[in-house]
Amino acid sequence: MLESKKELILKVSEEEFKKNGYKKTSIVSIAKKAGISTVTLYSYYQNKKTLFEAVSLPNLKEYSPDDEQNMRKIIMTALKLFSEKGYSAVTISDVANTCGFSKVVINKFFKTKSELFAAIFNTDIFYQQQLDSHDKTLKLSDFLRRSGLGFLKLFDNPYRVNIIRIAIDAKTPLNDAGKIMYQSTIHKVTEGLAEQLKVLGDSGKIKTTDYYIAARSFLGILYSFIITDRLLDPTAEQIDADKILDFAVNIFEKGLK
Repeated sequence: MLESKKELILKVSEEEFKKNGYKKTSIVSIAKKAGISTVTLYSYYQNKKTLFEAVSLPNLKEYSPDDEQNMRKIIMTALKLFSEKGYSAVTISDVANTCGFSKVVINKFFKTKSELFAAIFNTDIFYQQQLDSHDKTLKLSDFLRRSGLGFLKLFDNPYRVNIIRIAIDAKTPLNDAGKIMYQSTIHKVTEGLAEQLKVLGDSGKIKTTDYYIAARSFLGILYSFIITDRLLDPTAEQIDADKILDFAVNIFEKGLK
C-alpha cells in the first residue's frame, strides 16, 4: 500500500507519461486515474512540468522544456492575427512568420489552421476549475461558481472577444470559424459541465432530467453578458463577474435542487 497521496500521484503520473508521453498526458487524466481531485493534485505540484520533473523521466525524448512556451507563443500570435484579420485571411505561414518560427515548428503542434484556431479556445482554465468526477464532496454552488469563473476567464482576453464577432458574422452564419468555435467552446464546455452535473445527480444532490440542457442554460446566462457587454458595447460599464456569477449560481442552485 502506498504511504501517501504524493506517492500515488507520482506512481500514476509515471504510468501516464510512459503511456502517452508528456504532451498527451493531462493533469485531469492523472487526477482521475489516481482517484483524487485536481485541486488535491495541485496542492502537491504546481503544474504538469513540475510533476514531470518530479517523476524524472528524461528518456522521454518527445518532451522538450521549450514545447509549452513555443506552443503558447504560437497560440497567442494566432489569436492576435485571427482577431485582427479574420479566420479566412490568416494562413499558417502568416503565423509562422510573425512568430519567427518555420512552418515545420508550427506543424509540430498543429497540422491544420482549424486545429490552431480551435486551440485558442481549448484551454485548461475551465477544466482546472471543475469538480473532479471522483470528488462528490463539493457543494453544487461551489462547483457552479468555479465552472462559471473558468468560462468567463476564457474571454478576459479582448482578442478572444473580437473573434466572437468574426465567428458570428451575420454575412456568413455557417463559416468555418463559427463551427470551430462552437465545437471548441460551447459544445465542449457544455459536455464537460453536464458530465459533472450528472455526478452530482447520481449522488442525489440535484434533480434534473437533461444535464446537457441544464449546463447549456447555465453557460447561456454567462455568455449573454459576454456578447452584450463586451461585444456590442465594450465602452459601457461592465458588470462585475462576481455579481453575474452570484445571480446565475443562485438561480441554478435552487432550480436544480
